[in-house]
Amino acid sequence: MRENVTMECGHSPAPGMDWNVTVSFVGNAKMYRVWSRSDEDQNRVLLKQAAGPLTWRRMVADIKELDEIGLGGDLLSDIQVSGLTGWQSSLLKMAWCKFEGPAERQLEFLLDLPDETIALFEEKLGDLTDPVVLAALDEVIEAKEELQISMTQVDQAINETTKAMRKGLDPWVRSMSDWFQAYEVFDLGPGVSMEVARRSTTAETLAIATTMQSPLAVEVARVLLVNWSKAEPKPVQEGNVGGIRFRSTIPFLQWLVQRLEPGALASVAAHADGHELNAMEALDAHIAAEINRLRTSRGGGALGHGVRGGIVASWERLRRQVFGSG
Repeated sequence: MRENVTMECGHSPAPGMDWNVTVSFVGNAKMYRVWSRSDEDQNRVLLKQAAGPLTWRRMVADIKELDEIGLGGDLLSDIQVSGLTGWQSSLLKMAWCKFEGPAERQLEFLLDLPDETIALFEEKLGDLTDPVVLAALDEVIEAKEELQISMTQVDQAINETTKAMRKGLDPWVRSMSDWFQAYEVFDLGPGVSMEVARRSTTAETLAIATTMQSPLAVEVARVLLVNWSKAEPKPVQEGNVGGIRFRSTIPFLQWLVQRLEPGALASVAAHADGHELNAMEALDAHIAAEINRLRTSRGGGALGHGVRGGIVASWERLRRQVFGSG
């Protein structure tokens, strides 16, 4: 199957100084060619021929490699791409503006992420070449570099914070920063310490706590529960019922209970101060609200009804584990 991707940039810095340049990638499953054409030379010029399939990552690499291809300055809005759409088109534009361009750091950052994560970025944040989005990415890159977070952890943070993203770029940037800072604390040693628990005050930092599998001290669990009761939104994570994946607030609470001895949280109510008692009441109310929401929801046919029934059973089991069977 023949593939043809064309990038065209026309710019007019001043009256009578219009210019236009085109770069084309033409290929199939076995090989491809790179061509250019400009106002200076209307004939197509072959820049490269290589074996292998034509992929967006290959095109970006060629743009970076070939001296004959390159734009200077912020020309992202002047570039038109045909043959590719969405985030792939955006990354080609970033790559082409390789001389003092507005997105050099952002491009290198995005290239280190899996395709699915970049696609999620565009779905949630919008056009990746938008100056506001580029500025948000730059803030995240600054936080990553300052705290020396690996790209593996960055990918995890993006997927957790972006899927549960609150509206607006600023809250997302804060969520990413919170996630990075929480990971820095978690990376200091095994288990969830009291210091980690006290700093886990947002949905993002509470969610990262669930990566720890060691037992919890009851005192630490109390702090986490109080922080959970105050956090808005609550941490939302992926669960599984009968092989069907769903996103809910229950995974964090299940993790919390499973790290404790049976009935440990129930003892909190008997010796709780005001904050802890309020947290237990908030937990009870949250469980009741989730069960009611699921029981009154419709849609999805028999499968949807079965999945909701399975999640309700999980909530009821959690309530028994925390409050007993009474």
